[in-house]
Amino acid sequence: MKTNFTETDSLLLFLRSLNKLKIEIESKIEQYFAYFNVKWAGELFVSPYLIEPLSAQVKKFFGITLEDVSKNEPLNEVDKYFKEMLEQNPYVSKIYAFGELERIVESYTAYILLGENYILKSAGEILDTFKTRSIEVSDGAIVNYYIGGNGSKVILIMNAFGQSIHYWRMLIYHLVTDYKIIIWEPRGAHWKDGGLTKYSPIERHVDDIEEVLITENIEKCYFLGWCTAPKVALQYYLKHSHRVKSLLFISGSFKGIPELKSFETNYEKNLEEISKLLEKQPGSESIFQKSILSSLNKKTNIERKIDTDKCDDLHQDQFIEVFTSARTDVKTLIGGPFQELEKITPYFKQLSDFWLRDVKEIIHSAEIPLLFISGDCDQMASSRSSELLASISSQAVFVEVKRGNHFILTEQSDLIRSIIHNFIENSTEKIESSFIKIRDFREGKC
Repeated sequence: MKTNFTETDSLLLFLRSLNKLKIEIESKIEQYFAYFNVKWAGELFVSPYLIEPLSAQVKKFFGITLEDVSKNEPLNEVDKYFKEMLEQNPYVSKIYAFGELERIVESYTAYILLGENYILKSAGEILDTFKTRSIEVSDGAIVNYYIGGNGSKVILIMNAFGQSIHYWRMLIYHLVTDYKIIIWEPRGAHWKDGGLTKYSPIERHVDDIEEVLITENIEKCYFLGWCTAPKVALQYYLKHSHRVKSLLFISGSFKGIPELKSFETNYEKNLEEISKLLEKQPGSESIFQKSILSSLNKKTNIERKIDTDKCDDLHQDQFIEVFTSARTDVKTLIGGPFQELEKITPYFKQLSDFWLRDVKEIIHSAEIPLLFISGDCDQMASSRSSELLASISSQAVFVEVKRGNHFILTEQSDLIRSIIHNFIENSTEKIESSFIKIRDFREGKC
């Protein structure tokens, strides 16, 4: 699409922020903007004469009602998010001729949507570009892994036990340009469908990874793990430190470390309780399956208010729920380990083994760079646990994503890619975002 404008145009950046807001909020609560205005102090971001005509165009092309308020007006969390996005953009001050604003907004909107659709299509197809490889490991089992991407630097992606690789598509799309990617598939798992057909000890998984890297002649690489995977990566490092350049963790779950017991989330506690009950009541998988899937599909309080048309009852502080909840398409993935009855017990056996592993001393004594990325709205694995673990290492950097939940690798993939890339390049100071907090615990930095 030919254009005669620049990517730094202030109005284009304004509309990009608006489109980002629309996509992120509606992906979680589809009818949000039909029931709630977005409050903003327009004069802080655009020329006063533009507030009314620009708001009219925003309503027309994005379906969002911008409500101009004083700069001291209380804002809910969605309004604050929009305000913080605009604070990163230049002031919109250009004077437009009669009718010109509508034409330009229409043109810019089409350009933004065209780019957005291209990225979504490309990310949706990215896994199809990976080559499937299989090896027979030392105990005779077949282990699968997948290779794609470009670049001399290699990243080994380690997914959470029992979860679909589809969580990773957007992040992988952003990484493949600069890195060769190897996706390890734990035995008993299927990389796209999720779930586990068998349990294997962590030690067995560690050995499988080693055999994959030997087969591919990988002398050293970066280990990138999400959720439960960081513990497996640390166990691998303990045994094969010579092959690890650095360990990078996204939304790490570290349940099982006694000192972090008070930071366990309700989600982790509930899984442990179900695991214990399954041991006591073999054959009761169907009962727990219904309970788990029902809880995962539970509507947010905001959605319930919309359903009953009682939105005026909501308090400002309740809007944080927009950010703690997962996107609608992600919710369908979360239940992966529980969709088939025969996969439930192996999954909980794997979790039980995972919970027994205390990796605190491995982190404390690590001699390679460590990166912990967590969201401050994570309801499944506390960001506080990651921060405390990072603080005991003289090699660690902790990055907390503001309003980030457990699925930041999916929902904020571009930001996560930037954090990862700058960490690998040893230039975390170049990460420019008001949506993160960085604590650098590396020797001489903190």
